[in-house]
Amino acid sequence: MSEMSSTMLNEQLAAKRLGVSPALLRKLRQKGGGPPFARLARCIRYKVADLDAWVQTRTVSVGGAREGAAGRGERAETREAP
Repeated sequence: MSEMSSTMLNEQLAAKRLGVSPALLRKLRQKGGGPPFARLARCIRYKVADLDAWVQTRTVSVGGAREGAAGRGERAETREAP
């Protein structure tokens, strides 16, 4: 694992990297569905590699199916041209 991928970011830096607000990251932590995080005492930290992997799972292709969906038991939808 490279040094950068194991770097831990606080909530503000993680939000900046993802292009979202810190409030959205807090909401995702509370409700679930957000990137993996570590709670160290009262501090929340995110690994850069986990943030990048989380974004990758939410990448949508032009057809609307998630690129990471195939191979995880999820059905990737395909559309035929008319």
